[in-house]
Amino acid sequence: MVIDRRRGLTSYFDGGHAHVNSKVIAVDHPGVGKHLLYVEDSLDGDENNVFRQKLYQLTTDVDRGAVVLTLHSFHEPEGIVGAHKNPSLLAGLTGEDLKQRPGCKMYFRPLGDGYLGALDYGACTTDTGMLADNRMFIAPGLYWFSDTFRPASARRPHASIDQNWHRLMRVAGEPAWLSAQD
Repeated sequence: MVIDRRRGLTSYFDGGHAHVNSKVIAVDHPGVGKHLLYVEDSLDGDENNVFRQKLYQLTTDVDRGAVVLTLHSFHEPEGIVGAHKNPSLLAGLTGEDLKQRPGCKMYFRPLGDGYLGALDYGACTTDTGMLADNRMFIAPGLYWFSDTFRPASARRPHASIDQNWHRLMRVAGEPAWLSAQD
C-alpha cells in the first residue's frame, strides 16, 4: 500500500501536514512475530528522503474487543532503508533490533465497513516528551488520520492544539491488515 498525504491537505506551513509518502508492506518474520507491517515514510515525493521507518505488529485484545497495533521503531534504521522494495533487508531482524515506546499501542474497533483506532489517552509519550493523541480510520479505499500532540503538563483539551482529521486522497492498494485473518 502506498499512501500519499499531499493532495487535499492544508500545507504544512499553514498548519497542515507535511507531504509524506508512506510505503507499507506485509512481512512474515518468525524472529519477530506474526502479522507485521513494515512502514517507510519519505518526504516531498522523494523516496530517498526517508525520515521514519516503523514496524507495526497486529494482535487482538479479546477483553477490549480490539485489533491492537503495536508500534516498533528500529535501533539502526539506516541498514533497512528500501525494505519496502527489498524485504530481504529485514531477514536478519530480531526482537533486540526493535524498540517499543510504552503506552503507544493503538486499539482498533469495527466502525461501519472499517475500523476506528485510537491510543489510550495520555499513555503515549514521544521522544520529545509530548503526549500523543492519535487516531486513525481505515476502510476499503479510505485512510483518515489525526495526529495531535500536547505538552505532558497541559490539561485536556489543550486550547492551542486541535484534533484535525486529514483524509488521504490517494491510497494505492488495500491496507494489508484489513484482510488479515487470525
